[in-house]
Amino acid sequence: NKDLLIYAFGCVMRCPSYSSNDEEPDYYEYWGETIHTIGTAVHKRRLGINKTQSIEELIGEMNQEYLQDYIDRREKNLKVLIKALELVKDGDIDKLIIPQDDSAKYGYASMDQGQVREEIANFGLVGDVLMYPGADEVALTLGGAMVNKIFNKTPKVYIKYISEGANTIIPLYEGLTLGNTIRYHILAAGCEVTDSYEHADIVLIITAPNKNMEEAAYQPSKQPEYYSERNLPEMLQFIKNRLNEGKIVTIADNAYANGGDLRVIDLLNKNKLLLDIHGYAGWNTNGNTLGTAIAEAVNAFYYGVDNKHKKFLIERYIEDCGYCSLVRGKVTETLEDYGMNYFDVKDREGFISRNIVGELQEFIKNNLSSIENCISINKVIMPWKRMFEIDLEADYNDKYCNKVCGTSLEEHR
Repeated sequence: NKDLLIYAFGCVMRCPSYSSNDEEPDYYEYWGETIHTIGTAVHKRRLGINKTQSIEELIGEMNQEYLQDYIDRREKNLKVLIKALELVKDGDIDKLIIPQDDSAKYGYASMDQGQVREEIANFGLVGDVLMYPGADEVALTLGGAMVNKIFNKTPKVYIKYISEGANTIIPLYEGLTLGNTIRYHILAAGCEVTDSYEHADIVLIITAPNKNMEEAAYQPSKQPEYYSERNLPEMLQFIKNRLNEGKIVTIADNAYANGGDLRVIDLLNKNKLLLDIHGYAGWNTNGNTLGTAIAEAVNAFYYGVDNKHKKFLIERYIEDCGYCSLVRGKVTETLEDYGMNYFDVKDREGFISRNIVGELQEFIKNNLSSIENCISINKVIMPWKRMFEIDLEADYNDKYCNKVCGTSLEEHR
């Protein structure tokens, strides 16, 4: 059906730097870090920038059967991606994104990415296929692109960094500079960058530091790139001014990896902006956060902020900040007392999920107090019986929210 519009994605196979078989082959529990190190050494030698590390010695220490299996898996992944490129060339796929999950500047994943880029160029698809850091958010990105295609518009996005120089950092678990990654995500969603917020349809707030991104579980950071280099007061004033001008404002809270910035949430809460902004995300990797925040903005640009949009927004606050940054670590510390561990909490809906609900309610009371009376948690499930993620469903009472918060739905829109 040549009239059918098809958007697709396919990931370059990841190569985590740590030893864990939670999402990898069984042998990755013992050999994961070694495999990653070998890939890094091989890549650097090919580029002529590391001639001292003995690759042969590293490979000699490795179980050869496992290493060959891992390489075979990567070759299969490459073949699938190249086949997808052929489908784009033949006109069967209209838009293709190839995100890079859990990557680094050097290593197996980066080498594979280079091969795919060569094939993109060979097929003449440089303007048709995008490759950049990300993965879990890509369906949201393609959804935003599809909506823009349907409306035949290209919303203009202004990027507001709260720390000068943040665009040059390479975020944790990624291999590309932040500034370049942001532009890829905006382009992939069917939008374009503008250097003037006056002419922007969407304002994208970037909370990242100007170097050394850290993990959200260990916040607040004691490093100056977090507490002095990031101008949070200016961010707050900028958000207020743009909202007063009727701009769509979304926050990509990529200050930390694997969770949102509790100080950013505190500022939004104290200034009663939690339901005034149009998008927020602060989960997992920088790419995951960016794609989510941009998609929320695209949705608000066309459809306003309805009940479903607000439901998604409050779920981001509760899950990205409440769970990822605060509750996950707190509950994990208690697991040994119940014969559990981070990778096994026994049940999808059990004692731990009920404990998490209680902790999240405390987070709402302490950190989302300006909208506390509007929020309810409907369920928390541990989908894979581990601590890394939860299946959260939250809601807010629109009528009660209007009464308590003193802001009508139309005013929020």
